[in-house]
Amino acid sequence: INSEEKFDYLLYDSFFDGNEINKIFKIPNIVAVYVFPVGEMTPLVKNKLSFRMLSINPINKKYNLNLRDFIIIHYKGEAKYKLMLTSKLFHVESKIIDDSFYFIGPSIEERPTDKSFIFQKDENKKLIYISLGTIFNKCTEFYKKCIEAFGNLKEFQIIISIGKSLNIKDLGELPKNIYFYNYVPQLQVLKIADIFITHGGINSINEGILLNKLPLIVVPQELDQFDNAKQIEKFGAGIALDGKNINQEILKNSVFEILKNENKYKIGIETIAKSFKEAREERKKIYEQIFA
Repeated sequence: INSEEKFDYLLYDSFFDGNEINKIFKIPNIVAVYVFPVGEMTPLVKNKLSFRMLSINPINKKYNLNLRDFIIIHYKGEAKYKLMLTSKLFHVESKIIDDSFYFIGPSIEERPTDKSFIFQKDENKKLIYISLGTIFNKCTEFYKKCIEAFGNLKEFQIIISIGKSLNIKDLGELPKNIYFYNYVPQLQVLKIADIFITHGGINSINEGILLNKLPLIVVPQELDQFDNAKQIEKFGAGIALDGKNINQEILKNSVFEILKNENKYKIGIETIAKSFKEAREERKKIYEQIFA
């Protein structure tokens, strides 16, 4: 850090303690917030803090800071401007939301086609895409439940992304209608999918709802995913499940519930997608207001 350089603003990610860094610069803070601010740190975040501190300590020592990693510090309101990467409609109710929070919608764009990924969709079958994201995806038992739920449903094709740390062979014999991959270009698959079963990370929700208007079955694993799932179900854009108490019947019944009531879920999806789009359209005005 070169403290001799002059800046107008300090922009930082919501999982980073920018308030401490700003003891060096002493300029207005702007935080980009990817999760729902709800108050104090959760016990889960406090527990993660203990093993992340080691990588931060050298910086603290050099600059006499108390920098902490993975602590959603902006919840306490230090940043002058808080850029919420969602819509006000989709955000959970929170007493700490005030005029310093600006809802600018998801920051998400289309990606180039990955020509190395080849999958042929059968237009006579429904395609379900299943992914627990890139961090909380070491869930062999969940994937086995998906096999039990959908392996006998010949009218479906199932694509499951399991991440790079699991071996597909460990899942045993696979039904012909289920396709497991260690990596999937998600946006590419979502374009041809009919239902998205997801952990409920905010990026996956944005990609499913805003870009592809898909009904979601959310199986939250950690952190903000539980609030995201609650909002998806609240607005009727999908179904929220309890990941700790899930079985093949629950998964299968959730899929058939959505297919049976497609028009109802389309209304919920459009409600959220419209709010995301409107927030993104307001972004330029908000930037002009902040940086005037």
